[in-house]
Amino acid sequence: MTKEQIKAILLKYESGTCTKSEKALPKTWFLKQWVENLPTSDEVEDDRDAIGAALNKKVQPHICGLTLPCIVAVAPIILCLSFGRYFVLQKPVKAKCFRLTSTSNYSVLSSMSSFSEINAVK
Repeated sequence: MTKEQIKAILLKYESGTCTKSEKALPKTWFLKQWVENLPTSDEVEDDRDAIGAALNKKVQPHICGLTLPCIVAVAPIILCLSFGRYFVLQKPVKAKCFRLTSTSNYSVLSSMSSFSEINAVK
């Protein structure tokens, strides 16, 4: 079959005006091409061996590049930064001081809000 005949049959096939025998020609041609290009059993076996070798290759575990000495060196730094952050960001707590004043029969507990009041009592 020449190229012109193949093109004519394919055009008829595409437009839907070809006969049943003409419809079978492209299908058989594609099947022949597929069968002729099938890999041999040796090629299949070689590919299977290559895939098996790749799967069986021992893979070294890689944990983000971290090693034990690196973890041991970084852990105290993280710990110090965490505690430092906690103490820097912690809001200061005002200490309340109380003064005990006694009168004749009972004692009164009053709070002092500043250190100047505390020093004045002394």
